[in-house]
Amino acid sequence: MSSENVNKSIFVKKNKNTKFEGYNYVGRYSNVRNSSLGFGSYIGSKSFMPECLIGKYCSIGSNVQIISGNHPTDVFVSTHPAFYSVSGSTGLSFVNQSKFKEFEFADDKGHKVIIGNDVWISSNVLIVAPVKIGNGAVIAAGSVVTDDVEPYCIVGGVPAKTIGRRFDETTAEKINSSEWWNWDLNKIRANADCFENTELFLDFIEKGIK
Repeated sequence: MSSENVNKSIFVKKNKNTKFEGYNYVGRYSNVRNSSLGFGSYIGSKSFMPECLIGKYCSIGSNVQIISGNHPTDVFVSTHPAFYSVSGSTGLSFVNQSKFKEFEFADDKGHKVIIGNDVWISSNVLIVAPVKIGNGAVIAAGSVVTDDVEPYCIVGGVPAKTIGRRFDETTAEKINSSEWWNWDLNKIRANADCFENTELFLDFIEKGIK
């Protein structure tokens, strides 16, 4: 992090057991719980983001919803949890042990969704866990994400498919490898003009300027 004395401003309306790295914002009526929000990342209003690992400098729009939890659609006669779960979500269970895997996770730390750095997720997006979204990816408004998203890909639709790429493969790899989101704040602030143009940025990192 920056060597300067950073005022880690955090604006939060509702959260529970969530870690904030600083300069974060969570909009009105959003629910962020058991998650981690990286430096500079923000979430719009009316979003539901449980058990998420969110990287730095992410822009997450309004009404972004994480959907988790499976129900059996074959073999079992009923899809109701009372017949396969002891969790008692409704206070009703007919079994003494779990008989169906209700939840899946993207990592071994209990995160259902992992979002990389510099990711832009537009409004009204549904993300079906477990999913990993790579660095620099863009999710178009109204999309339903059911599969992992590669770094710097633009996806959209129901279900979401690749509709474009932000940069060519070589450029994307160079930007990704720079890991600029981990740079000291003083370095970013002093060279912010380079972020306005890809060629300038590539020239900057290739010269190895401190």
